[in-house]
Amino acid sequence: MKMMKKVACVVAALCCVGFLSAQKFVAGDVVLSDGSVVSWRSLKNKEQFPIGVVAGVNADGSALIVGTRRSSDSIAWAIEGSTGHGTKFSAVACDLKGKRNSSGGGSAEHAEFSGATDGSKTWQEICARDTSGTSVQNAAHTYPAFSFAQNYGAQFSLSGEYLTGWHLPNVSELCLIYKNRHAINDALRNLHRLDAALAMDGLGTNWYWSSSQSPSRAEHAWFVHFVNGYAGECPKDFTNLHALAVRTISR
Repeated sequence: MKMMKKVACVVAALCCVGFLSAQKFVAGDVVLSDGSVVSWRSLKNKEQFPIGVVAGVNADGSALIVGTRRSSDSIAWAIEGSTGHGTKFSAVACDLKGKRNSSGGGSAEHAEFSGATDGSKTWQEICARDTSGTSVQNAAHTYPAFSFAQNYGAQFSLSGEYLTGWHLPNVSELCLIYKNRHAINDALRNLHRLDAALAMDGLGTNWYWSSSQSPSRAEHAWFVHFVNGYAGECPKDFTNLHALAVRTISR
């Protein structure tokens, strides 16, 4: 009998461990530089260096995280006259499922997209088509939004696995950030209160670029306006938009 009780306790403990390890990421959780993922409510001092905030969970169980800082200035997707400005990157194009509204877009809160939904592939596609404009010497000038995201780790002195792997979010990834904006904003604002250098004071009401190509117009790309959640297309050389950086992590 005692042996059976011991076995039962071991099984229960293993099930508990299994349950905990299988728990999903939660939007608004903070990813720290040591790889741990914690609730923003548990952060009490700035010594716990934040890498990003969980924006949502992918189908494979990994998490999409958004960096704690946006681009300091509003920037273009690609400058006028560049290869990227006039090229239709069909391999990374996205289209809104269902009927568009009178402005030609949809609601980021409810939008679903067809086409390429992995934002990490876009920069590779652009580099393959424009080796000169995407070079180390020219990328920041020619593709400002992409340059910010691709170099996010170096800009903010991240290290290890978090130095690389960042990208400009695809429109579906950007919509996910918008959908979970309240939880993300709570985390960002708490980090900002601890130390303004650690994080922006929320996502704000900015227009944000996605990496997604318009399916119909070569010189347009998708964006999301965070003041009202409007997801639409605009010229790639438009400079009233900011950029975010995202990446995936797994437990």
